[in-house]
Amino acid sequence: MPFRPLSVVLILALVAEVGAAPPHVVSTQPRHGDLEVPAGETELVVTFNQDMAAGGVSFIGGQLPFPEVMGDPFWKNIRECRLPVRLTPGMDYMVGINLAGITNFKNRNGEAATPFTLNFTTLPAGGAMPREMQITSGRELREAIEHHYSYLDVRPIDWKAAWKEFAPRLTETKSARAFAALAGEMLAATKDPHIWLVEGGEIVPAFRRDVRPNVNPKLLPKVIDGWTQPHPMLAFGKAGPQTGYLAIDSWEKQHQPLLLDAAFTALEE
Repeated sequence: MPFRPLSVVLILALVAEVGAAPPHVVSTQPRHGDLEVPAGETELVVTFNQDMAAGGVSFIGGQLPFPEVMGDPFWKNIRECRLPVRLTPGMDYMVGINLAGITNFKNRNGEAATPFTLNFTTLPAGGAMPREMQITSGRELREAIEHHYSYLDVRPIDWKAAWKEFAPRLTETKSARAFAALAGEMLAATKDPHIWLVEGGEIVPAFRRDVRPNVNPKLLPKVIDGWTQPHPMLAFGKAGPQTGYLAIDSWEKQHQPLLLDAAFTALEE
């Protein structure tokens, strides 16, 4: 019996040690993925799940534009940090939190917060689109699916239920991008990779296959005889005496026409 309290203390200490975890972002304003953020002066708000050390921050830019900074970042409280910014209409933004080895967001124990990427899009100039336009777009989308989608009767979708759920939400969207993204969410139920939308010249996908490459690029040159790489996106060799091997990483237009030439050259070999 005298040893029971000691056992309890040891168990609690072990649980406390195992349960410790670095801080992470629990919410942001704007929300990640928001496509209808009003333009103008505002504050980026990042909230963590733990009490943080207010000595440092790491708001980091990336491939997309970073908002125009209008003032120094500040801590509203021990878990919420804010950055005054100005947002431009019709812009895709990216804000990194503790990315690329810059980890100044830390808790009071000095542990760096888990990296987080915030992406959002502002409304176009003029603000939200007229509701009548979204109603018209929804009607045209429905007509296109019901009268021009070849696999309408093949894909096991309850279209009646789908329209009942999505039609009101599509009508309430405030931008063409948000409309396209929501329509893509609805069409993803088809599991058809050959259907998508285009907004502002950019493809907005619907269904996305979870494709995970089953290949080790570093191993290929060792197991493929005569491994030759005439193009960054293409390589070839022989997997056996009578078996050619051709690896094509991408068919994107930006790699043409040299990629196509390299492919034909590889086939001739």
